[in-house]
Amino acid sequence: MNVRFYAWSAALGASSMVAAQSQVNFSEIVRDASRIDASGWQYVEIKSGANQNLSNLTVIEISGGAENAGTITSALSLDNVVSGENGLLLLQNMEHQMSQNASTSSNVQSGNAFTLNTGTSTYLVVQDFSGQVGDSIDANMDGSVDATHWSAIEDSVAFGSGQAGEKLYGAEFGGVDFGGFGANNSADAYVVLTSGDKVAFEVAADGSAMSGTDGGGSGNGPLPADFKITPGDVNPVPEPASLVALGAGLGAAVLRRRRKSAK
Repeated sequence: MNVRFYAWSAALGASSMVAAQSQVNFSEIVRDASRIDASGWQYVEIKSGANQNLSNLTVIEISGGAENAGTITSALSLDNVVSGENGLLLLQNMEHQMSQNASTSSNVQSGNAFTLNTGTSTYLVVQDFSGQVGDSIDANMDGSVDATHWSAIEDSVAFGSGQAGEKLYGAEFGGVDFGGFGANNSADAYVVLTSGDKVAFEVAADGSAMSGTDGGGSGNGPLPADFKITPGDVNPVPEPASLVALGAGLGAAVLRRRRKSAK
């Protein structure tokens, strides 16, 4: 699917000019919430320092499908955008806005309509993006990056869908790759818990996780009820029992991989 983001804008507050620059990470990505809302709203949530100026950053989507692997399918500039007082920036679809209320401490942006690819894709937050939609990072589509269009990477995550010949680039950029749920079935959502654990799962009607996948897509299984999406709000704090489960074998459903720097 060839999709495109559009630029968002927000007035820069004076506090953003003095805020310390912190690492910028994906906090949540939701590509399919149709069980909650039939319109299928989508969003990207980013975590950084409080009131941080994000002007040099761009969120890009890279296709991993066998026919156009490595092609940049969208590029969302964060020029003139700052994070909220709690460090969160929520980028949501203007046409299908969420019924859940975001924290008043978050910066919620509802710009032009956009669509996230629900198939095999890699998402990056990059610095000083110099490319454009249609450029490739993998000209021969062999899964190895041979060109970049930015000065540095803040974060990366990839979603697989079990298709033959698909390519995932998240781990190559220091982030994480999540496999699919069988042929042509990709995770609906990605959430980084406050513990630092990273989970990808199918989203139930109440926003909780139906089943999760590990980095290789080697197994699916139920996730604890406290793993759920929280658009524009602080992510879940896992219950102790959930953390015990993670350490005791739920790794077949969850990839517990901390983000690495990919500068």
